[in-house]
Amino acid sequence: MEEGSEVSIVSRLSLTSKVEFRFPHRYDEHADTLWSFYVSEADQHDKDITETWKVDMDSTLIFAGLFSATVTAFIVESSKQLKQDSGDVSNALLAQILAAQIALLSPEKSTLPSIANITFNFVPPTSAVVVNVLWFLSLSCSLSAALCATLVQQWVKDYMQRVQRHKKPLRRARVRAFLFNGTQKWRMNEVVQCIPALLHLSLFLFFAGLLVFLGPISPAVACTVGTVIICCLISYGLATLAPVIDLSSPYETVLSTTCWNLRHRVTSWYHQYDNHRKSSSQLTRARTQRALDSYFQDIYALLSALSWITDERELQQFSAGIPGFLESEEGRWTWGRALEWESSPLSHVEARIFTLLDSCSTVMESKSRQVRASACVGALFAMSRHQANPRKFLVVDLPLTPPKYSMRRSLSEYIGVAITGNDDTMSITKAICTMALLSRRTYHHAFLHLRLPDMKLIYELSSKADEALKEADLARKSLEDVLGFPSMVLDIGIETTTPTVAAVLETYLSKLLISSHDLHTWMKAMAPVFSDLGLSRGTSDRILSWYSNLPCIRRSVTYQNAEALVGTPQSFEFYAHEVLAFMRATSVYPSLSDTSHFIRIDNCLLPFTTMIDFTLEGRHLARELSPFCSALNSLNPDLSLLRSQGHEELAWKENIVANIGNRDYIGAEFPKEHLSYDPPIFMPRGPFSTLTYILDDIQNGCRVVPLLALFAEFKTYTAKVFDTSVILQTIDTVFPPGPETLTDGSQMLLVILLHEILIWNNPQSFPKVVIMQLAERLKDTLQSELSLTAAEQILGSTNPRSSESTSRDGTQQFATRVECVYNHIVQRTSL
Repeated sequence: MEEGSEVSIVSRLSLTSKVEFRFPHRYDEHADTLWSFYVSEADQHDKDITETWKVDMDSTLIFAGLFSATVTAFIVESSKQLKQDSGDVSNALLAQILAAQIALLSPEKSTLPSIANITFNFVPPTSAVVVNVLWFLSLSCSLSAALCATLVQQWVKDYMQRVQRHKKPLRRARVRAFLFNGTQKWRMNEVVQCIPALLHLSLFLFFAGLLVFLGPISPAVACTVGTVIICCLISYGLATLAPVIDLSSPYETVLSTTCWNLRHRVTSWYHQYDNHRKSSSQLTRARTQRALDSYFQDIYALLSALSWITDERELQQFSAGIPGFLESEEGRWTWGRALEWESSPLSHVEARIFTLLDSCSTVMESKSRQVRASACVGALFAMSRHQANPRKFLVVDLPLTPPKYSMRRSLSEYIGVAITGNDDTMSITKAICTMALLSRRTYHHAFLHLRLPDMKLIYELSSKADEALKEADLARKSLEDVLGFPSMVLDIGIETTTPTVAAVLETYLSKLLISSHDLHTWMKAMAPVFSDLGLSRGTSDRILSWYSNLPCIRRSVTYQNAEALVGTPQSFEFYAHEVLAFMRATSVYPSLSDTSHFIRIDNCLLPFTTMIDFTLEGRHLARELSPFCSALNSLNPDLSLLRSQGHEELAWKENIVANIGNRDYIGAEFPKEHLSYDPPIFMPRGPFSTLTYILDDIQNGCRVVPLLALFAEFKTYTAKVFDTSVILQTIDTVFPPGPETLTDGSQMLLVILLHEILIWNNPQSFPKVVIMQLAERLKDTLQSELSLTAAEQILGSTNPRSSESTSRDGTQQFATRVECVYNHIVQRTSL
């Protein structure tokens, strides 16, 4: 309970309650809870204020006792100047007697001196009177202060005894309220504050008397002491005015309150027509008000608390308070401003918390580990939300730092331990969501340095690359149809040199050359983008790392002696078939029949025998190249013709650049054991167009890609139960609700995300409320015909013919079609 608020209540009651009311009945026993609460708060308030008074009075008594003894010693000496000294009178009488004897013995007659004039004409010096007046006043003030201090101690003791003698809450509350009202009415607090003023006055009176006392005796000593006293007075004056000038000043005297009240009256009169908030008329409350109104103090306190952390226990306690701190708008503002400070210790707190999370090993006791891990994960999740969308959290200039790979590794290790250790669902979900938010930070930071070509050009190249894969697949199929593949492969002895095979083979190689060229163009254009996104540094991003496994251009398979077959001195690359084999191995494209059979028939793969391995991708590549190898074996070209052209050996068998064992991307070093060959998301328009959607979303706000990363993480760890509230907080962080303009790429990714969630065969299924939230986002953001058509084809619609009728007669409204898609999602979710 604040003292100021209670004093204000007492003041109002004193003004309005002129009549004492008596209740006709007593409160029942159920009211004791409220009265007990008042009694406990009042006891704490009384304890605080009485302890303060007691300490002040104890120091006052000690100082008054010592000072009174000092003043008394000086008064004993100075009081002698107020009366005639008996020694001086004796000396004067002796002098008179001697003068009389001399006069009697002298032959000349003279008048004898008068003794009465010496005895009764004494007047004390003015300086002695002034000194004694000042010092006796000083002693009186000091003793009065001691007496008042003793009385205050007695009053405080009586006050506490009168309140605490009652045990029942109602009686005690009434007695305490009555007595406290009396202390306010009789201004006991002001009286207590005036007691030290008596001591200060006593000291200044003593100083003044000391200067007057030393003046006649020794001017030099008086000047020296006066200099010290003047310095003391100046210091006292500065200490008095310091809180009036600056409320944060630690210096204060008993006169500071008076000076503050005077200033408050002046400023209140000057600003009486202003509407701004005025300061309090009480110095203590004004200081509290100023401290509470200043956010600078919050920043200082936050950084100080962090700098005082020396061990893991303190860091764990600090981490446990971060989520609640960042929940409020003021907390987020303070956190952001503290991060902006130069060399702020807050910039390293995330790394320290990750280190603390690493200490949550299985060696720790289970409960202690769970408590520490929960504090760490909660803090990391809150901080990741804060940094994922700085504009939403009022910090526009928040520095974005890319997360390190070790951070994701720490979270992955914790999730594995937490799932097996049956940790709480909320902590596991927060860890998974934090990994997705870290991915968003990676994208945001990479976008600042992203060498991204024009999006129209990327869309065009991606569309050509997807078409190139289809053309290469059709070319292989055409070659198989002419050869009667695969039955012909099983009979290597058949020699077919018909012009039909040669013509089809020439067409096949020509189409393959165009397809490989389009894929080369796409890969070369995207190489700088992948480098800027950090994929060449071994990131474990689950969305983009899949593309890093694409076959390397510099190590692609090349057939360099095609002149003997097609009559033109050029080389043909089989890069399109390498990419197709990768797509089939990762289930992007359907697998061909008898994939496992062709790896065992080396004779039909003579030109490519050295490059085929027993991996899944190697078997798919062998199946892709089998028709071409069968055609070569069936043609059986004339060796003499080859030698006449300068070839000593079968160059078309030896000049094969074959190295698919290392699936590096543009020479980047990727640890394959950290990467998954499975595609993370559905690719309805082709893998290269899907990547373009991803880049488009990253470039324009990065709304959907983090949600895709989140879903990929959930599929990876397959947690038994998801905490819905944490997932919704993550969605609101990266994709706030409400109408928003999204690019075509972002809209397509949102359609893909909902499709992935709806077809996921998780026993617990994804929370339905999350699916509905995403469906609401889709409903608010679907704006392009391309995205809407894709949504109707992929997600379905309650009116399947809506898109057809629209394209035919244009009568179907766009909004109605969007509503149909949304309703279909609702129906699928409710099943």
